[in-house]
This record gives sequence, structure tokens and C-alpha cells, in this order.
Amino acid sequence: MTRVISFLLSLALIPHSVMVGDLTDIRTKGTIQPHLWINLPEGMIIDYRARMWLGDGEDIPNGIFDSTQWGQVRYKGRECVPFPVNDAIGHILASTNGIDINKIVSELSEINSEFKL
Repeated sequence: MTRVISFLLSLALIPHSVMVGDLTDIRTKGTIQPHLWINLPEGMIIDYRARMWLGDGEDIPNGIFDSTQWGQVRYKGRECVPFPVNDAIGHILASTNGIDINKIVSELSEINSEFKL
């Protein structure tokens, strides 16, 4: 999931960092390791797998969110080597999952120019 999202963001020229580390639910002490997520500018995070591993409750973040709004979880990690802009594996994963790459990149590019991400 992280690779596909990074691939699409790269094609839309949206700055981001691919992170690797662990995610901990501070209350339950449940931890995912290793875990991958994407950091965007201004403290935003993209993570569509936290609920899969820590529980499907509303108290676990999911999607694109402001990291300051989720004090019950702790992301700890480091930036990993970014995937290449023309990532063949990212393209294959997106295509085989029915993602309309051109449409998504076009929409992301519009958002990027509107909000100057």
C-alpha cells in the first residue's frame, strides 16, 4: 500500500517521505513492527494499515490525517530510501489492483496545485 501511494504521489510531484519503523497504541501497548507509512509536509501522515494491525476502532488513525490529532498512537521510525519515481513495481501493484493511475495522478496534481503541498 505504501509503495503504491508513494508511486502515485511521486508521479503527481507531491513531496513526501516513506518511513519505516514501528507504530504503538500507547494505551494497549500493541505494536506493529516493522511498519511503513508516509509523512507529508505540515505533520500529515498517510497510513491505511494501522487499523488492520491495531484494531478497527475509531480511536486508531486511518487514511490521511494530522499526526497531532492522534495522541494515543506513537509513530517511531526513520526515513527509508525512497522508491524510484518510475517505480515499475509500484506501477504493477497499482494496475493489478484496478487503480486508474492517470486519473488519480491528475486529481492529485490538481490538489497539489490548489493547496501547494
